Amino acid sequence: AGILTEMEINVKKIEEKSAIVHQEISDIKLKMQEKDLVLCLIGIKEEIKRFTKPQEEDILPEVTVVAGELSLGVYKGPLQYRVWKEMRSIINPVPSLVMLDPNTAHPNLILSEDLTSVKYGDIEQQLPDNP
Repeated sequence: AGILTEMEINVKKIEEKSAIVHQEISDIKLKMQEKDLVLCLIGIKEEIKRFTKPQEEDILPEVTVVAGELSLGVYKGPLQYRVWKEMRSIINPVPSLVMLDPNTAHPNLILSEDLTSVKYGDIEQQLPDNP
């Protein structure tokens, strides 16, 4: 049986236990409506004994939705980082060709002759006055 099937079975067991508890609550409420206080308290005490007896005999064992032995795996960091890391190995980014504009460059920037690289210079370049 798969994990999903086991979870569905456990949910049904939990629902059955819940129905039993709701029935017991209804029975206790009925006992509380009795006019004779002594009979009411005796009735509630009997209901509590009747309700706790199956738990002591383990007729209604504790049930969880997921089995305790379910492996949660190994934490490998935030999901976004793992996805990005995986995508990085698949996608190979290639730098696109960048052409620099000498008319809009700052005077302290020195452009290469082919206009693809730049470096900072301490001396301002003589550039034409362009808007």
